[in-house]
Amino acid sequence: MDGSRRRARFEAETVPSRLRYFASLVRTEHGRALEAAPGQGSLVLRRPRGVAGIVVPRRSPVVLLVCSLAPALAAGTTSVVRMPGQTARVNALVFGIFSETESLPRGVVNGFTEEDGAGARYLVAAADVPCALDGAAREASAMDDFVECERVTITPGTIQR
Repeated sequence: MDGSRRRARFEAETVPSRLRYFASLVRTEHGRALEAAPGQGSLVLRRPRGVAGIVVPRRSPVVLLVCSLAPALAAGTTSVVRMPGQTARVNALVFGIFSETESLPRGVVNGFTEEDGAGARYLVAAADVPCALDGAAREASAMDDFVECERVTITPGTIQR
């Protein structure tokens, strides 16, 4: 089996489990609550940060896209995805699947293909866009890259943010 087929098989076998893992986080990640002191509670709420910038390299583009896009979607952010020009056919297939997925609202995943890196540099330079580079979102804490946490203190009769 040649290298291209091995890489394609790796991507096809890896992606479904990653998608299932992050889909399960959507149902379990709600924030944290604890009693900070007698009669006083503390609650941490998680909210989407807005837009996530995802720069995907040409090696294993589907797996590395899913490793960053899945946690961003699970966190509730919209995404701008830069795919490498060397994988244009794969990019077209992936974005075709996104556009045909009825449960994925229009504008949640936005993508472009490039070879020169200008768009990738623009995403990385944007201060208000958390970026996942090289598909490097970490497993258990991957959603943390795409959410803001707000601590709320609750005492009888008051809520402080």
